[in-house]
Amino acid sequence: MKSTNSYRDAVLEKIDGGRDYTKRGRVTYKIDGKYYHIKVKTGQRVKYPFNINPNVLEADFEVYICGTDFVYYLLPIEVIKNMHSDPSAMPDYRNPGYTIIDVCPGEDKIKYGTGGKSLNIGKYRNLTA
Repeated sequence: MKSTNSYRDAVLEKIDGGRDYTKRGRVTYKIDGKYYHIKVKTGQRVKYPFNINPNVLEADFEVYICGTDFVYYLLPIEVIKNMHSDPSAMPDYRNPGYTIIDVCPGEDKIKYGTGGKSLNIGKYRNLTA
């Protein structure tokens, strides 16, 4: 089984298209003046849980890798901020100020709010920079 770093590297190569990048922090990369925060969840699941935290909100794009480097979503940070600030957003009780989302690749959706609030993210699947 591949490590999360190898999935991250493979997706980064797809996103950057061979352009140079620099690393900032553990999982944030700068490509052509834009920052990409890349999170990985492995395994075969129906949904992949992630949280929205301050590191995410500082990037220009959030990348969610779901299970394999063949399934990822490249989302503009405005989309993430809208979910995070939604009054129905699911709080992360272990980390005050953070919110929780579930990425469901089988449906190309993010579930982010109480009452099943969700967002279709199919148009962000496997994009490049």
